[in-house]
Amino acid sequence: MKRLRKLVWLVIIIAFIAAILALRDLPINGNRDDLNFVRSQERESIAFIMGEDSNPENLFYAKATDYYRYSQTDRTEYVITSCRSLVEVRNYLKNNPPGNNNPWGVINIVTHSNEWSGLGVPIIPGGKRTTTESLMAAIESGKFLALANNIVDAQTEIRIHGCALGRDQELLTTVSKAFGGDDIDLQRPVVRSCRYFLFYETTRHKGRLVGCKQYMSDSA
Repeated sequence: MKRLRKLVWLVIIIAFIAAILALRDLPINGNRDDLNFVRSQERESIAFIMGEDSNPENLFYAKATDYYRYSQTDRTEYVITSCRSLVEVRNYLKNNPPGNNNPWGVINIVTHSNEWSGLGVPIIPGGKRTTTESLMAAIESGKFLALANNIVDAQTEIRIHGCALGRDQELLTTVSKAFGGDDIDLQRPVVRSCRYFLFYETTRHKGRLVGCKQYMSDSA
């Protein structure tokens, strides 16, 4: 009788272990195909730091670099510090498409700016600042070519991080056309920027970064 009880308990234990192992291989709330589909829909993000700080009292670019590398909410897969013109950003995106074969999700462009004189970077290296007029001229002359749909599309968001550029809606629309072309519904990315002031703050303790924040007053 005791031997029979032991055998029953052994069968129960084996069945219990087998059930746990089987459950471990199943995804929660779905099957493997569902999870693979979700992963395939994920989009990568990137940040372009478009300058270097000349004033040690205003480390705008250095703090922005820390933010996009380490922020718990807005950290990006890639932080690029080598581009100094808008066409260099365009070329980098073209030559380095996301590794998961989806268009970019969020493209951050960090640069000084204002609502009167546009972006603090030129369209082409050594050129004039990027304004609505100069960017439209570059588009029409073929100096700035739109990206393909597999690089950016209507679900891509370009966030230009600079002061007051969000008050120049015409320039934001022109940036969208420059990167996305004439196909408004399918290809053109959404372009947003801050309406007023934007700055970054980092906190360090004994040389170690312990916190980073972005402060932005409204966005368009």
